[in-house]
Amino acid sequence: MNITALGAGAMGDLFGGRLAEARHQVVLLDIRAEQVEAIHHDGLRIEDDEGERTVRLPARLANDEPGGPCELVLLLTKAHHSDAALVASTAIFGPDTWVLTLQNGLGVVEHIRERVHPGRIVAPRPCRATWRILPFVSMILMLQLRRPCKRPW
Repeated sequence: MNITALGAGAMGDLFGGRLAEARHQVVLLDIRAEQVEAIHHDGLRIEDDEGERTVRLPARLANDEPGGPCELVLLLTKAHHSDAALVASTAIFGPDTWVLTLQNGLGVVEHIRERVHPGRIVAPRPCRATWRILPFVSMILMLQLRRPCKRPW
């Protein structure tokens, strides 16, 4: 599958790297030149329960020519950067492109709908919301959704 991870931060690197290991064609797009250069030079270093390794995959600046539409866009920027990221990378979206967002924040799906048909957007709903109330202290609230959450425990 031809996949673009839009946002080469922690989540973009993790998902992009793991998908590249599974032999998908993955490109990381980001707005930070130093991040893109580091990925080009050093690759992605992934440490997880499977061990430590370096994964090599292409990384580009979001406003560079990405090579046309892809099959799947993983939208993994910070929620407040979504609109700018979507505008800077319009060439990766085609009529058959799917978008999966794993962001937290409100209004993200509405921004995606301006560029992608709503039937091609996958946006999991969280079962919990978390707020930082003091440094190193978070408050978690269980949310009531249209469909009941299944607790993972």
